[in-house]
Amino acid sequence: MKLRHLNPAERALIEHMLQASPQAPALRDLLPDCLVEGLDDGRMGSVRFDSQHIEGRRLGADLCQMEFLDSDGVPVFVTLSLDNFGQLFELDMWKADFSAIQRFPLTH
Repeated sequence: MKLRHLNPAERALIEHMLQASPQAPALRDLLPDCLVEGLDDGRMGSVRFDSQHIEGRRLGADLCQMEFLDSDGVPVFVTLSLDNFGQLFELDMWKADFSAIQRFPLTH
């Protein structure tokens, strides 16, 4: 497992997705220090947030979802989820044709 910080595009996407969430302020404050690992998803861009070695951690609930068109016109579906302890769990990105994502959406 290779942990890293969120890249600027991932962070911007998550901040954009959190705008409508009542949990946004608390979760947004955690983003600069979050560590993630890339998932083996065919380069679609999914990441899992570091568990900080919490025993029994698993997928809890979807926090927010969005979709966008990649630069090749193929739809991309994005879900930001929490774990069963209410912490960020995963940014799941799924491209409809299973190809690699070419660009993150503009979130400004």
